[in-house]
Amino acid sequence: ILFLAILFEYPNWMLNAVLISASRQKTMLVFGAAGLAVKVIFNALLIPRFGFNGAAVSTLAGEFAIFAGVFAAIHFRLMRLPLFVAVVKPLAVGCAALAGYWLVQRWSVAAGLVFAALLYFAGLFLTRTVEKSEWGALFSGILAGTRPK
Repeated sequence: ILFLAILFEYPNWMLNAVLISASRQKTMLVFGAAGLAVKVIFNALLIPRFGFNGAAVSTLAGEFAIFAGVFAAIHFRLMRLPLFVAVVKPLAVGCAALAGYWLVQRWSVAAGLVFAALLYFAGLFLTRTVEKSEWGALFSGILAGTRPK
């Protein structure tokens, strides 16, 4: 169950980057708080009856709430996002990364995490979910932050 929640977290990171670049941090805060409220309410209702499975469902519901709200806010207020590019591609890439983690984590959890991250970034590049120019802007910003002043 928790595996499914991770599939919404990947696109959430990308959509949050869109909001940050558009100076819409308040929108992120609103939908993050709404997702937290969903998680707290669902936890209170589900954990006593279903234990850790209830907690996993709560996490899934909260992450989906955040995703749906942020996607709708971007789609209707900033720009029309094609559902395939914004959702399906990152979810497919996320599934591949999680499958890679699942295979490698048997030997080492740390190696599984590194392998999954590499698969995810490679998948985003290969599916052209993130364009070459966007990668350049990302890495130049990272490198600019690491240079001595």
